[in-house]
Amino acid sequence: MKVRAAITVALAAFALLAFAKLHVLRDEGGGGYILWKGDEAYLFMDDRPLGYRVSMLGYLLEPLREYFNAPVPSDDDKWHLAIIRITPAGVERHDQEPEIGIAGFTPIFGDIYAHCPGGICKWTGSRFQLISEQEEQRIGGEGALKGEFTAVNGWSKRGVRGSSIGDYASHYEFSINLDEQIKLLVRGGNPVSVDVLRPDRAPERVWYHEQRTRRVSAAEYRQVFSSALR
Repeated sequence: MKVRAAITVALAAFALLAFAKLHVLRDEGGGGYILWKGDEAYLFMDDRPLGYRVSMLGYLLEPLREYFNAPVPSDDDKWHLAIIRITPAGVERHDQEPEIGIAGFTPIFGDIYAHCPGGICKWTGSRFQLISEQEEQRIGGEGALKGEFTAVNGWSKRGVRGSSIGDYASHYEFSINLDEQIKLLVRGGNPVSVDVLRPDRAPERVWYHEQRTRRVSAAEYRQVFSSALR
């Protein structure tokens, strides 16, 4: 009877390890670009959560799989872009969830254009929206979208990088003076943060992102990937 009970317990434990599901989030991204001119700045910052619905056994074996460079592929993923505008009047934030990342943010003829899923898009003040072929030709096509630059028609652009999970976190820091009253303090690596500094005020944190892997509840998992799970 003792042997039979031990076998029953062992089988129950194995079934629990093999079939009970855990929900794991891997917070990727965190970096992006800062575009500024005079006393105005835009932050275009990426957040890309990856989701895993794995058994307890798979979760325990994951470090071994990663050691042999064979990690479990994600079950769900989502791109999220935060657009943060900073002016002397305050901080304005908008969020967008494209199918893939948006890149190449470039001011052209007084508007901000970028490369979006499906073609070139333009910032409308609340979101990036695809433009017509005629407008694309007018601005010079994809070749008009640039990487980092300094003082082009008064605008400058600089990237902010986040260190990937598991890599050596190369921390760095720089600042951008928008005018005598506003300074951006940028810290890169892992975590990534951006603070707005104004005289006689406490620093205002407008962006913070830490790359990490964490277990979450099923409810939080569904909330993060609600649009993808519909």
